[in-house]
Amino acid sequence: MPTLHYTDEELELAPGWDEHLDSNIRRQIRQAKIDKIEAAQAKAEAAEAKRELVLLKAGVPADAKGEMFVKAYDGPLDAESVKAAYEAVFGAPDPGAGGGTGQLDPNLTAQQRIAQSGGAGAGTSGVISLEERIRSAKTPEELREVIRSAPPEAKIRLAGEDD
Repeated sequence: MPTLHYTDEELELAPGWDEHLDSNIRRQIRQAKIDKIEAAQAKAEAAEAKRELVLLKAGVPADAKGEMFVKAYDGPLDAESVKAAYEAVFGAPDPGAGGGTGQLDPNLTAQQRIAQSGGAGAGTSGVISLEERIRSAKTPEELREVIRSAPPEAKIRLAGEDD
């Protein structure tokens, strides 16, 4: 980490503190003070990153309510506590709002996103039949994507077609 230039005042060094010290000792004392400042800054940044990660894992949405909650929350920093506190104030977050970033997770497949949004039938453990996926498609583009991603062994019959 490059050494930044700080004034004696910023380093909390009294005027004349170094009058009778060797230049190497002065340099080491100044560097120790700088290291202390930078360590405190790094610690604060790490704490903020940890807080943001916990809020993200808790699923706090990136809407106006979520931002207000993030500013006001001062409780334990674990996902379960944060989620419970958010739900106590605002109720369960809207599944369409997304967690933390307000965007869909690019690592989830369309099938997983549908399952998370409640599109899966009862007792399916997140596995959605092709028929359910077709029924849950809301736009023609979504329907085309469901049909395109269907396994080759799936038989899709259009209305009016015979077996």
